[in-house]
Amino acid sequence: MRLLRVAVLWAVAAFVAACQAAPAATVVTPATAANPTYAPVLDHLAIHSAAQANAVAAQALDLAGYPLGSRRLTGRPVAGLPVTGMITGAYTQVTLTRWESVPGTVADAAAWLVGHAAAGTGVVEQPGPDASLTWATARALHVLPFGLFAWLAPDGDHVDVTLTANVIWTPAKTPVETIPATVSQAVLDYRAGSNEFGTSSRRTVAGKDLSDLRTVINALPSAVPGVRSCPADNFESATVTMSYGGHRVVMQTLGDTCGDLWVTSDGHRQPDLGGGAYYVLQRLLASASPAPSGRQAARSLLDDVYSRSAAQVRAAALAKLVALPAAARRAGAPAALNPPENVAVSSSSYVWPTSVTGVVGYLESHPPGGFVVAHVGPGYGGVTDVVLQPAHVYPASSLVWLQLRPDGSGTRLRIDAEALWLPPRSPYELIPLGTPSARVTIYADGGAMKRARLTGKGVRAITRALDTSTTERAGLFSCRSSTAPTESLKLEVVYTVGPHHITFYWANGDCPVNAVVDGKRATYLTNPPTALVERLLHWH
Repeated sequence: MRLLRVAVLWAVAAFVAACQAAPAATVVTPATAANPTYAPVLDHLAIHSAAQANAVAAQALDLAGYPLGSRRLTGRPVAGLPVTGMITGAYTQVTLTRWESVPGTVADAAAWLVGHAAAGTGVVEQPGPDASLTWATARALHVLPFGLFAWLAPDGDHVDVTLTANVIWTPAKTPVETIPATVSQAVLDYRAGSNEFGTSSRRTVAGKDLSDLRTVINALPSAVPGVRSCPADNFESATVTMSYGGHRVVMQTLGDTCGDLWVTSDGHRQPDLGGGAYYVLQRLLASASPAPSGRQAARSLLDDVYSRSAAQVRAAALAKLVALPAAARRAGAPAALNPPENVAVSSSSYVWPTSVTGVVGYLESHPPGGFVVAHVGPGYGGVTDVVLQPAHVYPASSLVWLQLRPDGSGTRLRIDAEALWLPPRSPYELIPLGTPSARVTIYADGGAMKRARLTGKGVRAITRALDTSTTERAGLFSCRSSTAPTESLKLEVVYTVGPHHITFYWANGDCPVNAVVDGKRATYLTNPPTALVERLLHWH
């Protein structure tokens, strides 16, 4: 996730060095009697020019209020820093710096700034020998559309405050980076990496697969130029090639941690798109034409299932995939497991007159068709764990977990074939695109609230985002707690469809969406459209 990556970059303080210079001229700055107010500006993903970024940075600088007797300085003072809190690695950014002379001590000035944060923001004092402050917010659990930092240093009977605002901006997406609905097919090429499982493949993507891919790619924002957080290249790639609008368009992603989607049109590089397509591409690869090695899992073992009975049938089929040699003998029924509510398990137990190392070697050289050995390692109590899962698919709906324990001169082997099932979406959770309106609300702490009734393009955009969300896999919720200072937050979208009231709400930008129909919770959904809700309310 790109938002988290940008948040980390904003938190990194860059090089600072005190420079000696003559005191600057000063002008009187009116005292701030009340806290400034943070009026939400553009989400940083919607800032597409240096001029926009400059305006946002200037607004950010106005968020700092100072006590009586403070003076705005027209240049850098003796104890001031030229720049603080630079964003490293971003090529497209604007930095504005302001200096202020504040009476009293550094501790007094820091306490004032922390205690008079603009509504909707908070000021965090960073640990260290110098007084450095960072403005932050927990609104929607993504960063402010700017970085705002202060560095305080004593200068005689007053304190020199260096205040810096940094704003990164992203190039606007070009028209060719939106895949039109008229595209009927695409070619998906996979190149296996040096440290990845599976084989290179090529397939044609059409129908629902192409529709799913189009939905994900068209929703991607442009990426921040210059920001990369990639491991050493292992040569893995997934490439989608299409033709539309008279152009040959190629979109490529490298590995699962780089995230960005590289786009070219007729060989000309377009702005990169900000991640999000890797896993859907990997899922599509699972249904590619069989490779020469035959290492391709049956589609019936890869598609999501939506009932316990279907998961039990799958678990039984998975258990039969592990082909053991005749020397491995059944050893009675293993102890029952207590799996999560939405996981079905088929268990069996064997005794094998071979060492644990020998069993691991056999399993690694004889994986079931379409499955790979995804993990080998020590478990609890001297057990060795081996996990088999479908190649190219994450998170896996089907996996086989084997536990190996020494048993005299042989090995006792337990096999648990696990199949996950998802609760189906209620028919009432799929909102008709023709629904005329929806009430959208952001509840923040301190009683702050923003509400609007969306119609037209706004309601169609939020409806499309919620309708394309899938049910969340239990145990894989990525609901992160925010860092101080925090603001409790809930986003809510309410529809009325005939006699039914459907509410979607989520706690922040990382938690799953709760779907409630007529007051009764139905399912958890993935991909909360947090940034979209905030932008719609801002534009409204």
